[in-house]
Amino acid sequence: MLNTYLNIHGESVHLQFGDSSVHDLLKEDFSYFAADTLTADGLKITLVDKSPQWKTRFSLWGRTFYSGPKGHRRVSFFPGVWVDYQFEAGVADIYYKDANLVYETCYQVLLSWVGERLDRRGIHRVHGLGVCQGGSGTLFLGASGTGKSTVALQLLEEGEIKWLSDDVPFVTSSGVMLAFPQRIALREPPSNPDRNFRSFKRFRFGRKYIIGSDSFRSLIQPKAPLDRIVKMRRGSFVGTTKLSPLVTLLYLCRWLVVGHETPQFWELFLRLEVKDVFYKLKILRSRIGLALLLCRKVEMCGFVLSSERAKNPPVLLSLLGERCS
Repeated sequence: MLNTYLNIHGESVHLQFGDSSVHDLLKEDFSYFAADTLTADGLKITLVDKSPQWKTRFSLWGRTFYSGPKGHRRVSFFPGVWVDYQFEAGVADIYYKDANLVYETCYQVLLSWVGERLDRRGIHRVHGLGVCQGGSGTLFLGASGTGKSTVALQLLEEGEIKWLSDDVPFVTSSGVMLAFPQRIALREPPSNPDRNFRSFKRFRFGRKYIIGSDSFRSLIQPKAPLDRIVKMRRGSFVGTTKLSPLVTLLYLCRWLVVGHETPQFWELFLRLEVKDVFYKLKILRSRIGLALLLCRKVEMCGFVLSSERAKNPPVLLSLLGERCS
């Protein structure tokens, strides 16, 4: 068995796989959080190379749910892969007969568990790009496909910023961003022919090209105060606009409070036990409180990305060094 231990901001994960290909990919993705041991209350993910003999309960939105003992959530997200998930026990057994989809399942299960554990501690994920310049943190918000990952790669190759996360930085209840530099995921291969990357095909959303965090290890910023939020969108010109606190709150409701586009298996996150509903209400209250705090505390502006990619980095670097106009 291959074993890897992770410590993600105080939450421990143990990966135990016989399949070296899946293990090595996850180990690369989360190399920044590599640890020596697992704490008693961490998550253990184990791969089981067989199909389980479970009784089907119902199917919904392409998922199939199965009967199981109390505390177990048994579900199949993709054909040929099944998850037996126990949140409170910190156990996820992943059964499979299609090795191509195991990696994607493991990745999402890991993030679901870590995200919920940190949620309970008042540390919340936001779908966005987190960077830092001169000790000041900036969070870029934007829908998938806007170009956040491409911008992240361009800025990092300029070498004038520090990096917290390409996809989901964590933000504490006091408004401090914490690093989550698991990887940079692009829709197209990097334009730099010397850049090392790998690719994988997702089940529903097409192919991604992955650059591991080790490529920019020296540029990772462990944490930074969140001083600016920038809403990104595509347009015919490049430039910045001022956003009101109300508009920013609407964006934060989408990407922070609701958690839109945040890696999360809702089938694992939503459980109907009384104790769990109580925790979910606490999480919701904490997320709303953080959104309101950020609207009062941070500078907010919009940024229009030019379709000519070379034009974006100089303007963005200028924005990071100055106040929004």
